[in-house]
Amino acid sequence: QGITPESIGIDPVDAQLLESRTFSIEEICRWFGVPPWMVGKTDSGSNWGTGLEQQMIAFLTFCISSLTSQIQQCVNKRLLTPVERVTHYAEFSLEAFLKADTAGRAAWYSQMTQNGIMTRDECRGKENLPRRGGNADVLTVQTNLSPIDQLGQSNDGQAARAALMNWLQQPETTAQE
Repeated sequence: QGITPESIGIDPVDAQLLESRTFSIEEICRWFGVPPWMVGKTDSGSNWGTGLEQQMIAFLTFCISSLTSQIQQCVNKRLLTPVERVTHYAEFSLEAFLKADTAGRAAWYSQMTQNGIMTRDECRGKENLPRRGGNADVLTVQTNLSPIDQLGQSNDGQAARAALMNWLQQPETTAQE
């Protein structure tokens, strides 16, 4: 009826050329230690949300941190004298790479301040915010966010609360007494 069959797909030579180009992208990424998704080569894997976040953490852990640790060791060994090494050391802060994860960063700062590891001013400094001074530069812990050096000490508010609780727990006395 006048119909002639024709090939719809791509011929094998062109298919092999496309496949070799994909391989060359991966080879270049391997050479420079960069994941393929960072140069725009994506596949069926997850490239959004948690999957991308985990890939970024893996990139920092296995690629960037290995380079920075070598630089840190070199600076410590060759630029600092033995006397300076007692009080000084070189260290890269890779936290800036994770600034896009605001929820994770906020949770980390919260844990660090509530457990007395960092002050609020230290957290503000990491966010390039001005220091507040005063109590913002005091280590606090989760117990009503009290200063560490005052743990176990009672203040007037705690004493009043304890007296009120004792009074409420006493049995009612009768009018005859």
